[in-house]
Amino acid sequence: MHKNLSYAAPCEAIKPQSPRLMQLQSKINAHPQQTAKIIEEFWHAAAQQGTPWIEQLDDKTSRVIFLWRGAQQNVRLIGGPSNDHEWLTRIPKTDIWFKEAIVSNQFIGSYSFAVDLPNVEGYLSHYCPHLDSSLKESRAQRRTVLQVQKLDPYNPHRYLPLNDTSGLRNENYATLKDAPKFINPQDYADTPDPEVKTYTLDSKGLKNQRSIQIYQSKSKNSQQDYITAIFFDGKQYADLLQVPKALDILVEQGKLPPIQAVFVSAPNDAERPKELTPNPEFKALDILVEQGKLPPIQAVFVSAPNDAERPKELTPNPEFKAFFGQELLPWIDQHLPNKRNKKKTVLLGSSLGGLSSAYLALQYPKEISHAVPLSGSFWWQADQVDKPNGMSKIIRSQKTSPEQHWFISANSYESSRNNNDLSILETAPIVAADLKAQGHDVTYKSYAGGHSYAVWQVALQDALRHFFAD
Repeated sequence: MHKNLSYAAPCEAIKPQSPRLMQLQSKINAHPQQTAKIIEEFWHAAAQQGTPWIEQLDDKTSRVIFLWRGAQQNVRLIGGPSNDHEWLTRIPKTDIWFKEAIVSNQFIGSYSFAVDLPNVEGYLSHYCPHLDSSLKESRAQRRTVLQVQKLDPYNPHRYLPLNDTSGLRNENYATLKDAPKFINPQDYADTPDPEVKTYTLDSKGLKNQRSIQIYQSKSKNSQQDYITAIFFDGKQYADLLQVPKALDILVEQGKLPPIQAVFVSAPNDAERPKELTPNPEFKALDILVEQGKLPPIQAVFVSAPNDAERPKELTPNPEFKAFFGQELLPWIDQHLPNKRNKKKTVLLGSSLGGLSSAYLALQYPKEISHAVPLSGSFWWQADQVDKPNGMSKIIRSQKTSPEQHWFISANSYESSRNNNDLSILETAPIVAADLKAQGHDVTYKSYAGGHSYAVWQVALQDALRHFFAD
């Protein structure tokens, strides 16, 4: 079909298990002269029904089929139910690319596609390179997914409009029938967005500048003091997930008390690799790149000055620790609309932000009463001899620490790609157990999903309601 490929022919070694795809192949084989018509009918059905396709297998599991039309050389699935960038397979004699996965009916996740990746160092010149374990994919080849990222045109569910210019990475999302319930702001189109004030903080210690957004809910009871929630990766939570609107709805429905939130964001892509490698072992970081009641709450969403500095700042390092305690917290206390109750102050972050929120909560127990590391990068080791992981070593070395409240999560697809290295799914429960052994109040929860904001938006709401339901 594609005669002048500069790379290897599209991999067609994997046979579909979906009855719909097998029926398609049978029709083409039986009526080869009608191939074009059969393919058009297939894509018309995809456009009408939307994608990904879900085929329920039993009460607990379903087959999810991701589809892409018309790539020339290759397609990869970014996100979804996987700990890697999965390759799609082309159905022979068609422009139909597919990837199947059997998942829990509780799955929730986000995804996009990388289409026709550039061929770096000859890796893609091999037939089905991902099926040949002797071929090693370079870091440069893996990162080419960012150059050719595409949204699923047959899935209307996405975080941002197609014409969005924020610079945030847009994705599609999908939920199965038993996915956990949460307040999704996109389901409340007629509800006005709450006011979010944006500030700029100049750091003398870090010698950089960052954006900070502050949201405040209304208070229905003057006797209730506010909860304060401080979010790392602020723009992602405030703008991509619309967390201020979600909090506003939860408070209005009586499921959360008053809350003020601070969203803190990181500095630039040029500095990001440097910030991701505070020590030689940190080079791996760049690869990994309804009805409860709550007391009043105020939340603070903190974002790094830019993407480049985010990894450095969110890694346990003395410079960012000093910034957090000596500059950021005093600045927050000056700018919050309501006095911060230090016994109701929550620090939240995901991935590297989860690692940093755990570390900083332990360093400032009199300032941070509650910590929510979501998919924290607890595979981190300051040194290779740190066992079982860097965070556990820090926790076990502490002699005494005031009791804090923790909500730690990891997701079912956050295992190591090679299944032999430290992973989030492996290390998060160890960190939770170590904290509990030190006398902290700890809740650990695992969700059916990947390393995704789709899951984290659920977990953060679960955490806040778990902490403040009474």
